Amino acid sequence: MTSPFAPALHVGWIAAFLVFAATTNAIAQNTPDPQALRGALDAALEQVKAGTGLDASYELLGIASSAKMQRLPDVEKRALNAFEGVVTAVAATLQQSDVQAAHDIVDQLVDLKIFAAANDVNEIQPVVDKALLQLVPLVTEDIASAAGSNAWEQRFESLGNLGDLEAAVEQADIPSLVTLVHNAYEASISKATDDAAREPESGLRAANADMISAIRQTHDERVADARASRFATVAEHLRADTNSENDDASAASDETGGPDTSTAESTCVEIAVAAANGVQSIGARFPQLASDCRSSGRVPLRG
Repeated sequence: MTSPFAPALHVGWIAAFLVFAATTNAIAQNTPDPQALRGALDAALEQVKAGTGLDASYELLGIASSAKMQRLPDVEKRALNAFEGVVTAVAATLQQSDVQAAHDIVDQLVDLKIFAAANDVNEIQPVVDKALLQLVPLVTEDIASAAGSNAWEQRFESLGNLGDLEAAVEQADIPSLVTLVHNAYEASISKATDDAAREPESGLRAANADMISAIRQTHDERVADARASRFATVAEHLRADTNSENDDASAASDETGGPDTSTAESTCVEIAVAAANGVQSIGARFPQLASDCRSSGRVPLRG
């Protein structure tokens, strides 16, 4: 089972970002009338009223980026204010009622930090950081509790999730959260190591010790990778990749009426900006891509 907290720097994720960037660029080019982008914002605000998760935040981020490109400060400000409202409301709701759902929201918040930095919409960073500071301690406590289970399979899975969560907050570059999660991880894996050593059956004792060793190695690798790919670093790489792909993306857009998604098959494209801006939805044009996104449990793509 793939953890929802795995670091995001991989080929498929970069391909997904390239679609995001190309779509945002296409919106800016295809809505020269400021009223068109304002209409897109009005539609996004209606989506906010109807939704409960972070889905609308991706769209609002795309609109804010497009408004910045078109020098429409009023639209940009409204989109950013709405983004703050969505993130704040989601964090407050989960903090009070649904820790399990917060697990995936943490992952999406880290993604939003990267997307925002790559699109120079850095005004949202404090908003996202505040939400992470609210939710990560709750998620950490929840996973650490499961890591103390008497069932070894659940303990192993929870130890892996704690390691992945540490990698996520390392990538978000929030030192206080890194320390918090790391301490919980070390306490949990140390207890598991001690408990495994007390197992009376030698075969099970050896198997558990091997599994714990493998979990620790995986943890160390993931955290090291995340440390080398903090959100600002990833954003810089993605901007460079986007710049190098701009000509090809523009040519593909001219020919097909939308951004080139040939490199993003079977990835979760975590935006729905196009549908709100009169550009044909990626989900409608590429139903398998939309299906894969929905199947992943992260469903910002509208089809």
